[in-house]
Amino acid sequence: MVRKVGGSGNVNAKIMMPTQDELKQIYGSMAQKALKDGVKPLKHAPAGIEKYSSIDVTPKGEMGVDQKVYTYKGELYLKSTVVAPNAKPTWTKIGPMPMF
Repeated sequence: MVRKVGGSGNVNAKIMMPTQDELKQIYGSMAQKALKDGVKPLKHAPAGIEKYSSIDVTPKGEMGVDQKVYTYKGELYLKSTVVAPNAKPTWTKIGPMPMF
């Protein structure tokens, strides 16, 4: 489902924003495609990125890993963390943020 956004009062305005579930599906498929295409991980996270909100895109039923997509300066970044002691996350730039 999509929600209509905007405050112009114009009933003909068709500006639509995806729901959280739709964003999870869209960002998750973009992240999986980027990983499948062999996008290389970054050496470190972009400075200050974890201050921004993220969407959990961990595939259903997948255990042992946590995947979150962050939007930062118009780009999407995937943070993958293996659930293990002393594990460090890997960061991957997966592409530009979609224009909805």
